[in-house]
This record gives sequence, structure tokens and C-alpha cells, in this order.
Amino acid sequence: RRSEFVWQSPQAGTADKPKVYEGRFLPDQKGKFTRRYMYHMWKSGDKWIFYLCPKTDGMDKFCPVCAVVNSLYSGTAEDKSVAFRMKRKERHVGNFYVVDDPRDREQDDEAKKASGKVKLYEFPGKLESKLKNEILDKKEGLGYAIFDPGSEGHNIIIKIKSTKPDGKGNTYPDYSDSIFSRKSSPLADSDKEIKEIMASTYSIDEYIDSMKMSKDDTIKMLKNEMLWDAIEDEWNRNFGSELKKAKEVEEDDVADYDDEEDEKPKTKKTNKKVKDEEDETSDEDLLAELRDMK
Repeated sequence: RRSEFVWQSPQAGTADKPKVYEGRFLPDQKGKFTRRYMYHMWKSGDKWIFYLCPKTDGMDKFCPVCAVVNSLYSGTAEDKSVAFRMKRKERHVGNFYVVDDPRDREQDDEAKKASGKVKLYEFPGKLESKLKNEILDKKEGLGYAIFDPGSEGHNIIIKIKSTKPDGKGNTYPDYSDSIFSRKSSPLADSDKEIKEIMASTYSIDEYIDSMKMSKDDTIKMLKNEMLWDAIEDEWNRNFGSELKKAKEVEEDDVADYDDEEDEKPKTKKTNKKVKDEEDETSDEDLLAELRDMK
């Protein structure tokens, strides 16, 4: 279950009093610090649909849902409303050692507590800018010490307030008061314990890859949502050659038979089958839905 290794999104406090969390960002075992991913998530009937946007791997990648959104934005007012709900969003993800999660104090089940564990933390661009500032500010920033699990490392103090209600009464998480501790500290007392912490980190790339939807499932999803007809031509322009090649490979995999050799199959070398390829908004509720779905 996703909830076992992804940290539950920190909750916001009030406009006057933030909820405070503390932890340390860590690189994964391949040395990757954080990574941005893009996605679409919308409610269809009584269920949520999550689709990892292929533009996660490059803005030149074709995304059928982005194509649908672009098409809807040129339609009626109702179409534009649907497009807004389906538009591309972004998050960042990294390994995070949870030093203190105040929600643990209300949790009786030790296994469900996050403090003292490494989790994958999906966080918004507003917090990512805090990380970038520390790395890029050569004069005042802490640099890559914000990812150091040892005595030279620095925790981040995540303070989340709620914005004041907008015209529609909506409030959003406000991370502006979040800061990195200026005092360095190790995550554990011994090198052995620190190594154990680092060994429990997760591969960021593998995590993102696990969210990808195959082409077949993507087509099925688009057809179920009555969206396939709107982008079928564009899909074929982008993937037509791949689909043709895949079909040829599948046909080539069928063994040839020769009557003169008692119909024994001749093995034939074939190419490998083509593999399936696989604006930030306040979407804590959406990601909570996703966490509970898997």
C-alpha cells in the first residue's frame, strides 16, 4: 500500500497558528535528491482518476490528457470547467526522514507513526523553492548540507498555515514560514545507525515509474471517460508507428511450420516487443484520495 511508504501530506493549521513538522531531506541510494513529476487527477462519478503526465519525462512528450484539456479549453463554458479540473498539476518527491510528526501523538498504533522513519514526501513547488534557495544562495544558503544525514546536516522545520478564505470561502496551505534549522545535527548517534537510515531510502525514479499507465490502459481509460474520440487522431500521429511496429513483432512471434519437417516449428529471431511508454494547485485532498486508493 502506498500509505506504507509515502508520508501523509502534512496538514495545515489556522491562519494564525501553523502546524509544525520537522525532518531531513535525504538523497536516495543512487544519489538523486528530489524529482518533479506532473500528473492529472480528477473526479469521475464517485471515483478519482490519476494519470501520470508523460511530460514528467520531458515537455516534448505527448500527453493525451493534456491534448484533451487543450481541446476542451476552446469549447463551451462547461468544457472549460472540465478542462480546469483535469489540467496538469505538479508535485515534487524526495526521501524524507521524519524527525517529528505531531500527528503521531494522537496515534496509538506504533506501526502507523511516521517519526523516526524514512518516507517518500510529495511536496508542493512552494516548498521546493525553499530547497533551491538554500542550494543556490552561495552567500547565505546551507548548500547540499540540507541533504546530509550526518553531523553537518540540517533539518527543515515545515510550518503550514492556512490562507485566509478567498471569495469562494476556500483556504489553501501556506508554507511561507517554513525554514531550515541553522543548527546542524546528525540523525543518529552512530555511523551504523545513519547507514541503516540511508539504506531505508526509496528509489525516486522507480517510485515515479510505478505510477505510469500503459498505453493499453490509457486508451481504456480515455474510452471509459468518453474522451478517446477527441484525441484519437493525435494519438495515432504520435504513436502510430510504434503500434505498427509492435503489431509486426507480435505477428513475427508466431512460429513458422514446414510440412516437410513433420510440422516442427522453426524458431525465428525477433526483435523485442515495443515496451509501453510510459500548474501547481492546492491538491492535498486529491493526493490523500490517491494515497487511500492504492
